[in-house]
Amino acid sequence: SFNFFLDGIVPRVVYNEMGLTAPPSELFNAQGFAADLNQDEIQIYYQPWVRQLFLYSQSKKIGIYWVMSAYEVPWWETTFSFRIIFHWWSRDKPLQLMHAGAMSNDGESGWLIPGPSGSGKSTSCMQLLLQGAYYLSDDYVIVSTEAPFRIFSLYQTAKINPDNFDSTFSSLAPQLVNPHNYQQQKAVLLIGQYRPKQLCIKIKLSGILVPKIMAQEHSVIQGVNPAQALMSIAPTTLFHLPHHREEAFGKISRVSSSVPTYQWLLGSDKKSLVTSFQALDA
Repeated sequence: SFNFFLDGIVPRVVYNEMGLTAPPSELFNAQGFAADLNQDEIQIYYQPWVRQLFLYSQSKKIGIYWVMSAYEVPWWETTFSFRIIFHWWSRDKPLQLMHAGAMSNDGESGWLIPGPSGSGKSTSCMQLLLQGAYYLSDDYVIVSTEAPFRIFSLYQTAKINPDNFDSTFSSLAPQLVNPHNYQQQKAVLLIGQYRPKQLCIKIKLSGILVPKIMAQEHSVIQGVNPAQALMSIAPTTLFHLPHHREEAFGKISRVSSSVPTYQWLLGSDKKSLVTSFQALDA
């Protein structure tokens, strides 16, 4: 469900078929950190509530994702596999995993679309896809943090809240990966299977477009301070990614202060949403 453009990293999934016991949960705090362990060479992150462990060796460039059983893999992990490992891998590179969607009008250059749940990020990406735009992500991408800035797609998944899917995208029900479970999870689609010609692997970064749902009909794009663009990406990105947060924040800050930044005031009219995005590259 993701694109192997990355060099020098070997992700592995390890299922607990040998009866191994989980790490001592008392070593890890509520966020999965183990402050008492030396993690210069090997990073470790354990989530006892779902019994899954992430390991990464900086020298060997090997990442391991371990779970007690293949049947216990949380559904969301299948939509952004190895994201924590990719975050660790990019620490010493001019790359950064970012919590943001990314869309393009022409398949050559495009826009980061960040924002927390409920900001309109996923809905906007899906509306643009349905009208012919090129898709990289609605959730996580890797961004080069030195000029020339680029966006790289990792995952071909799209995730939509159940109520929003039923009210706006119900015609896509035959395309769902999880038709029997989406009401308890999110509606998940694989864009590489549904719209393969519209799935992009990499594009030039034109700028950052911060969505905000408004009580109005037409969508409007206006300039926004780079600091606001930074704060639309950094908090949710760093909250979900353990270790190296100071370095990651610096990378995100460098990008957001170096490219055009806009706010996308989203109205109810679908056509206006699409035309406002297209106007960015006109």
